Amino acid sequence: MRISSVQPYNNLLQGINQQQELRTKANANIAAGTRFQTPAQAGLDYKLSLDLRQMRTVETNAGAAIGVAESRLSVTQNTLMDIEKVMARAQVLAVQLSTATVGSAGRAASSAEVGHLLDQVTQDANKNYNGQYIFSGTATDVKPWTVDSAAGTAAYHGSATARTVQITETQSVVSNELGNDRAFSNSFNALMELYHGLQSNDVAKIQSSLGHLNTARDQVVRLDTHAGAKFAALQTIKASHQDMKTSLDQRINTHEAVDVPKLVTEIQLSDVALQATYKQISTMRSLSLVNFLR
Repeated sequence: MRISSVQPYNNLLQGINQQQELRTKANANIAAGTRFQTPAQAGLDYKLSLDLRQMRTVETNAGAAIGVAESRLSVTQNTLMDIEKVMARAQVLAVQLSTATVGSAGRAASSAEVGHLLDQVTQDANKNYNGQYIFSGTATDVKPWTVDSAAGTAAYHGSATARTVQITETQSVVSNELGNDRAFSNSFNALMELYHGLQSNDVAKIQSSLGHLNTARDQVVRLDTHAGAKFAALQTIKASHQDMKTSLDQRINTHEAVDVPKLVTEIQLSDVALQATYKQISTMRSLSLVNFLR
């Protein structure tokens, strides 16, 4: 090959290298599904992707935290609704057993059911979820209530501080109701009053318990409504974070996503260019041989 043909030949080889690099990059982008994989490939675009992905991680973690709060509040509401049903049954019994048509034997027999109702409320007040007491506040390993029906006493042992769940660095929510709320103590006292009134055939005490049962039930409903309001507010927070995560997903996809049809076209054009270059090199080699033989 003459010196005069060396430079064009090198230019063609350089073009081949460029086309091969283009194909390699295009194939890598298609395989990865993104326009870039390293900082060197994109610079500021790569940094923007890192920032967007960090923001999405925050929203993902927020969603998980909200799920924890949702579970606690859901268990809280279900438990309070169960207590409300128990109190409603106790009210019915108090009305029925306070009449003169019921004798001492009937009241004594019914005291057993009231005892079971008291046990149910005690069990609910000491509700354990995922190894933690729901109504103990931050003292999740402490059984909140001890009830002695014989002595007529009920004592709270939990914390006076509500549990919270950290949603983000600047946002947290209360995720439970406290067992020291008067709805619990009044429910225990009203049930024990009814229990002892039935056992002692004390009609006045039974009638007195009815008013206390009504008050306690209203307080349980109020506490359940309070938990429901927290749950509803949490749904608003959840929707906000879900919208933000969806928006970030879309932004990341738009920012990073590779245009596959465009890259396929570039590869196809690169194939055409390579074939043309190979043909030119082959022609130059043939001409160089002829010139050499002259």
